[in-house]
Amino acid sequence: ANRDFGGMIKLNASGRIIWDMLSVGTEIEDVVKKITEEYEIDSETAEKDVLNFINTLRGANILE
Repeated sequence: ANRDFGGMIKLNASGRIIWDMLSVGTEIEDVVKKITEEYEIDSETAEKDVLNFINTLRGANILE
């Protein structure tokens, strides 16, 4: 059913950064670094948020 999804997913600014970086094969560590720099948060929080985002995409079969 998820493969037939024809809707739209709207990303916030941080989601867009993560999506754009992952779509070109950026390593997770580099995505976390970018998020920490962009939003001035600690790396532990950024890593948790990035991994949650990735897991959400994987759960919806949007990201492999």
